[in-house]
Amino acid sequence: MIQRFLMLLGLLASLLLGGTTGWATPQNDVSRLSQPFASGVWEQILDLYRNNRHEETLEQLRVLLNAPNLEPIMKRRAWLLAGKSALALNRPQEARVFFEEVNDPKLEDFDLWLYYRIKAHLVAGEHSRAIYLLQLLLDHPANSYYLTRIQQDLLEHFRTTAERRQLFPLLEYATLHPRMLFRNFQVYQQYVEASKLHGVEVPFEIHLLAWQYPKDEESAKQVNRILAKHKRRNVPGKAVLNRVHRLAGLKLNRYLMQHLPKLAKGRKFKVRRKLGEVYVQILLDKRYFSKLLKLQQQDVLAQLYGFSKPEQLYWVMQANHGLDRTLPARSAVYQLERANKKSWLLPNAYQRMALHYKQKGDRKKAGFWWRRLVQRFPEHNHAPEAYWKLAWYHYDQGGYKYAINSFKQGLKSGQLGLEGTARHLYWLGKTQLKLRHRKSARSNFRKLVKLYPNTYYGVRIRNEDPLLVPKSAKPRILKTAWHHSPPPPTAREEQLIRRCDFLLSVDEPELAMGKLRARLRRESTHALVWEASLLLHRYGQYHDLMRLAGNHYLVDLKRQSVQGQVWEFAFPRAYWDLIQEAAKKSGIDPYFALAIMREESLFDPRALSRSKAMGLMQLMPFTAKEEARRQKIRLGTREAVFDPRINTRLGTGYLGQLAKRFQDKLILTAGSYNAGPSNMKRWLKRWKGLSVDEFVETIPFLETRNYVKRVYRSFRIYKRIYQS
Repeated sequence: MIQRFLMLLGLLASLLLGGTTGWATPQNDVSRLSQPFASGVWEQILDLYRNNRHEETLEQLRVLLNAPNLEPIMKRRAWLLAGKSALALNRPQEARVFFEEVNDPKLEDFDLWLYYRIKAHLVAGEHSRAIYLLQLLLDHPANSYYLTRIQQDLLEHFRTTAERRQLFPLLEYATLHPRMLFRNFQVYQQYVEASKLHGVEVPFEIHLLAWQYPKDEESAKQVNRILAKHKRRNVPGKAVLNRVHRLAGLKLNRYLMQHLPKLAKGRKFKVRRKLGEVYVQILLDKRYFSKLLKLQQQDVLAQLYGFSKPEQLYWVMQANHGLDRTLPARSAVYQLERANKKSWLLPNAYQRMALHYKQKGDRKKAGFWWRRLVQRFPEHNHAPEAYWKLAWYHYDQGGYKYAINSFKQGLKSGQLGLEGTARHLYWLGKTQLKLRHRKSARSNFRKLVKLYPNTYYGVRIRNEDPLLVPKSAKPRILKTAWHHSPPPPTAREEQLIRRCDFLLSVDEPELAMGKLRARLRRESTHALVWEASLLLHRYGQYHDLMRLAGNHYLVDLKRQSVQGQVWEFAFPRAYWDLIQEAAKKSGIDPYFALAIMREESLFDPRALSRSKAMGLMQLMPFTAKEEARRQKIRLGTREAVFDPRINTRLGTGYLGQLAKRFQDKLILTAGSYNAGPSNMKRWLKRWKGLSVDEFVETIPFLETRNYVKRVYRSFRIYKRIYQS
């Protein structure tokens, strides 16, 4: 009790004395806090709230609200956060007092206050008042940002028959704009039950919307039976495609296989074609190759789905590959050539034939098909990979002159992209060194460092073989890069940034990012991108910052020197205190752990992969349990693995174990983190004697091969930004 009193006394003293710690903001930043003297205090309060210490949050907010000369923006922040804390403590009446402090519809953030007043009424069981306010929110221009929350609230607070009877007027009102609520199947069910209670028939449009967006196979069948009573032929083709995409997203492939032929009957040609593409893809994914061949022989692919002869031949080739029938697959490709020498399917067919032979270990025949691809379709998007495969085949076989010729052909094509061009330049130089053409090699390395310095290959040659790079070779500074001197924001952009600043300061990142993304989709001006980056960086919203950087900065950064604040946006030191602490215990470089975290999750603490890898460091469940047992950390529930502190400790600890096993070699440690130490050990044994850069190109898993390149690049760039 004494400790809490002293803490509050210290807080009050810092307010009265005007302490300025924490969120320091530049004067020219449009999103600066209105009261700089309170910024450090607000950070402390926000940390308490985020750590679920709501009672202490309320106590400190009361002290803050009693401080003299508190500006209106800070009062609104304090009221809103106090209300949210009271709600978290299940004290809705107290929360409502705070939320009702702001009742001016003209305020730009009134929609947020309105939503939390609704929330307080719902928690208090005051459903009538909540329903009235919900209608106001549904009419608000910003309603789209709250629809998911509203749907969840309706399901949580209207469960009994009486409550659903009470909810009916709101749902009936929502039918005026059905896509707002009824794309959620459970809300649709609520409406159906409430309609029965009132003896009202559900409109066909509502059934149709639920038919397009079921939640599982059971609901898909249920609404299909309801719609069958109406005439399904009246269902628009767009609705049919929406349903199919939804079912495919739910991975209901078996149901789709039965459902698609029925949906296709009587449809227009374009709809049947799209349904057929989905159907064939499911057959291939589920490995029903024989069934696909049978359908082709029965002419179903042509009659029902409208596939042309070249398309059918392409599917036949894929099915025969799946059945490991090389000769029929090759025959289908030759028939496809005879049917149409310029068919858009041929490059894909050539690539698949090359990959098929490569998997069978026949690299010579694979090379035949790669060569066919680049000769006949040199501008196709598969051509860059074909040029590389041909060149690498010759290099691996010791045919360095042929390899040099292939590398040069690839560069001459102009189809390689940044990373592909850098790769060809790097290995062209390395191959020339094999033939002792040192001058030509240094010329290519100079070009690589000057034009593509921050690709994996540019970073590698500068760090691993600096003597091969001429001293005159320096990364160029792009004068056209707008982020060297970003333009000032417009008045509308300043208003948006202020709004997002407020939302982030009261722990509403989803709303803030929703508004930012909506504006950026319409008009992604340089000024807005820059101000949004400053804002996200200041509030530690690193995942969203990385997505913004990926869309607007990263391509430019591969071609210029490491300087300027933009590099901190693209390579932020996220969760740095946690990483430093964990890395020190594990005996690894903290920038290595940071690079792993960046490439694993883009700093998203809630990341969950298809293979069930979790959190910032993307830990598999078994790995997390084993590492927790080793470090004597009690996980309790699966949810604990998503906690940034626990996830960082476990992931960095596991990384430290791998580093010891592979003698602290970055490439090998990163590769084993991604593919597993047993795979890495097997590859090292199989390709013993290769140099590190050759080994990287030989890694058989494409994902792991690209992963180790990204980690190496990120690690070196982090060191250059923060330690040079």
